[in-house]
Amino acid sequence: SIAPLAPSLRMTRVLVVYGSESGNARRGITKIVNKWKESGADFTIEGIVAGNSLGQDLSELKSRCDVLLVSCSSFGEGDPPSNYNHFLLALYRAAEAGGSPLEGVQHAVLGYGASVYETFQNCPRLTDKLLESCGSRRLAQRVE
Repeated sequence: SIAPLAPSLRMTRVLVVYGSESGNARRGITKIVNKWKESGADFTIEGIVAGNSLGQDLSELKSRCDVLLVSCSSFGEGDPPSNYNHFLLALYRAAEAGGSPLEGVQHAVLGYGASVYETFQNCPRLTDKLLESCGSRRLAQRVE
């Protein structure tokens, strides 16, 4: 069962960002978004995009969305998916620079992966931490 969208998200611009080697994170978050739409939730999906499509200037995201909903996995030795690594690098760089390019944005992270791996959830956990370091406020606890 998919939880209903929080009332605080009504009339909100949501950008869905995914990173996935197998496609599971993209398919999973797309199903969730479609269920929310079917339930009549009143928000705008600004897109469902691979992390690498966002570019390196994180401050531009504030003009595109109020909420970043991130769905990603780790692969190999805890590495980011190939369609997400540039976005993660941009988060690293912004966090190291000490600014708050995502101030005023909220985020939630949904992690995918198999718990049999030692590096299970490396990328989702790191993403959640870096988003907060970049000034975003966590909207919901990370789900793994």
